[in-house]
Amino acid sequence: MTPPQDHPLAGMGWMVASVLAFSFMNLIIKFLGDDYNIWQITFFRCLFALLPLFPFVMLKPEKYRWSPRLWKPYAWRVGLGVLSMICFFTSITMLPMVAAMALHATGPLYTVLFSRLLTNEHATRAQMLALLAGFAGIMAIAVPPLVVPMATLDPKGILLGVLGGVFYGMAMLGLRQLSQTESSSKIVFYFSLAGTLALLPVQPWVWEYPQNGRDLLLLCGGGVLALLGQIALTRAYAVASPAAIAPIKYTDVVWAAFLAFLIWHEVPETNVMVGAGIVVAANLWLTGANRMKKAG
Repeated sequence: MTPPQDHPLAGMGWMVASVLAFSFMNLIIKFLGDDYNIWQITFFRCLFALLPLFPFVMLKPEKYRWSPRLWKPYAWRVGLGVLSMICFFTSITMLPMVAAMALHATGPLYTVLFSRLLTNEHATRAQMLALLAGFAGIMAIAVPPLVVPMATLDPKGILLGVLGGVFYGMAMLGLRQLSQTESSSKIVFYFSLAGTLALLPVQPWVWEYPQNGRDLLLLCGGGVLALLGQIALTRAYAVASPAAIAPIKYTDVVWAAFLAFLIWHEVPETNVMVGAGIVVAANLWLTGANRMKKAG
């Protein structure tokens, strides 16, 4: 199969659309986080990423037919993916957007680590150096609030942000296995369906009726934005190589800083900006290392 390297500009455009969709979804979560439980917000995120897919499932049911032999990677992807969202979304409400985004962006680095630990997949020296650099970025963000009494970052928020990245990186192992045989739309459908069903039993204990039409629209819109972001992300990787579009992907930290400053006047502390820069650089390094590993 020919590598998808023919349309880098189109891939970059799709990636910009994906980054913007997820950035605005994160803003919605931060805005609603003071008034609604994160478990309820995550339920809406899954539900309204699921509902728009049903017409496509009805039109082409054979494309979305369940694969019983893949229940384990699906369960791995859904369980860890939902945990990642809960931790990440909670960290968004407790930390400056840049800090939460940077900690979550470490996910691909953990994928390398757990690939080595759980599947015995060989990691190159360049991949391991990228992993160590990513950890250095985490330390730059996390250590000052633990040792400086006047630091403004919430240690609990940092812990949840780190766990969100860990769970995300582990969930990607299941996604990698599923992607070998399953279409992206099918994976998104079953993830959203299983996530909705998993979160449904919790709702009686956390449910708050939307206070007004605006909040209801935002709760529903977060799920729709997540779906649009995932579709755009899939299209980006379908038409361009990861090396061409990875730099665009990690502009989400920049967008987080810009939008949070615009809306909440957040000004990240120096250690947060340094740590975020190191994490982004480590991910770009990892992208290059992955490309060299495939080429070799």
